[in-house]
Amino acid sequence: MGTMWHWIPGKAVGPFRFGEDAGPVIEMYNLRKLEPDCSVAYWDAYEIPGWDSSITVEEGKLADVLCRDALEYEGVDLLGMPLSDVRQILGQEDGVGEGVGEGIAVYYEELGLTLWVTDDTVQNATCAAPDLDE
Repeated sequence: MGTMWHWIPGKAVGPFRFGEDAGPVIEMYNLRKLEPDCSVAYWDAYEIPGWDSSITVEEGKLADVLCRDALEYEGVDLLGMPLSDVRQILGQEDGVGEGVGEGIAVYYEELGLTLWVTDDTVQNATCAAPDLDE
């Protein structure tokens, strides 16, 4: 997997840097635009060929990365880990909310991280720059 899914909290996931112009990234990685998942979407989502993960673009800038393949931090892949193990690495989360389906969303706001957890196991993660206005 190399550095493709290496996470730098609040800055980047692999080659995808939050806040950078999306055009060159879309072209370089031959990203394919996905159909909006809702009728009021103010963002565009792009799939990453060869992976299950995707990026979100808002106002021409890379807003976040939905990591479904891996999320490497300090030499470990956080996806597939029990939430208790992730807490030992990242500390206590800022909040927990409803997830999709039967899972929950676990928020690390200062890291720009949302973990999608089902049956106490991290399934996916959304990584972004932290919203410092909140």
